[in-house]
Amino acid sequence: MEVTPKILLNIRQVTEATGISRASIYRQMKAGRLPFVKLGSRTLFRPADLQDFVNRNLQASGWRLVDDALSCRHRGPEIVV
Repeated sequence: MEVTPKILLNIRQVTEATGISRASIYRQMKAGRLPFVKLGSRTLFRPADLQDFVNRNLQASGWRLVDDALSCRHRGPEIVV
């Protein structure tokens, strides 16, 4: 059976996918750092916006994406994940 990618993710799916707490996600939304969509009472996120948010935060922490792998240089040899 083929799995269809989600167009929008709810807050629970975002917390599960990222490991970021619900409260932290709401703080990032309020600060304007994490785009979201309101549909009625539901708060939803586009996967592309979530990936951009994660990438920006990784880069700010010294990580960078190299050939679809994460790479970091911190005091010593380069680490590739």
